[in-house]
Amino acid sequence: MFFSKEHYEVFLEFGGYGQNDILIRKSKAKLMKPAFTVVRDESTRCFLLFIRGAISVKDRLTAATAAEVPFHHVVSQEGRGSCIVVGHAHCGMVAAARWVADQAIPCLRRAIEQFPDYKIKVSSLRS
Repeated sequence: MFFSKEHYEVFLEFGGYGQNDILIRKSKAKLMKPAFTVVRDESTRCFLLFIRGAISVKDRLTAATAAEVPFHHVVSQEGRGSCIVVGHAHCGMVAAARWVADQAIPCLRRAIEQFPDYKIKVSSLRS
């Protein structure tokens, strides 16, 4: 529902969100670039990163790119430094995750600077 053009205003009203609570919105999926949105939720004091599940042809083509590729990711742990997660993952999902991160992280960094007591939550949605 959140990503549907017809229901977007209903979602905003139902969630108690205004247009100023939408920090970034990529509503059209492209190959290796899923639809996602970042919302500021005052009631939970969180920034919510919603990533739409595979419903479009482009989403399904991303999912079909299933070759195994090396995956290296740095995880920062508050007060404890960082660690590197090393392994293998699904090629399409790695590319999609990196694209979402490249788009969302700068937005989330600016948001956390403004609201340092907010948390970040990530959710995958099926619309």
